[in-house]
Amino acid sequence: MAKIGRKEALGIGIAVDFRRRNKCNESLQLNVQRLKKYKARLVVFPRKKGEEWTEDMKAATALETADVLPIDNKLVQEKPRAIEAEEREFSAYKAIRLARMNKRQVGPRFVAARVAAEKAANKKK
Repeated sequence: MAKIGRKEALGIGIAVDFRRRNKCNESLQLNVQRLKKYKARLVVFPRKKGEEWTEDMKAATALETADVLPIDNKLVQEKPRAIEAEEREFSAYKAIRLARMNKRQVGPRFVAARVAAEKAANKKK
């Protein structure tokens, strides 16, 4: 997304968590924008002596502040509201257990329906 490889990120001072998997598209886009902004401001000096320095490298100065690109957490507070009757009756535990049971029983229900259909077909004959 930000077009920065893992090795390149480690080389330019970006911490990389190799196990991380983004599940929220919104936070992924925020991180991508921060990385793009950081990379745009970044000046990379050559490692070899023979390479030529650009004008950006000659004009580069070190930053004295610790927060180069601060994270802007814009948390929107919701106003308190009354709990609705539907929310009061809803049980997350029951909903999860029901979904797991339905997922687990797909195969046996399919087999039972096929056997019932075969029995019905045999009775008609």
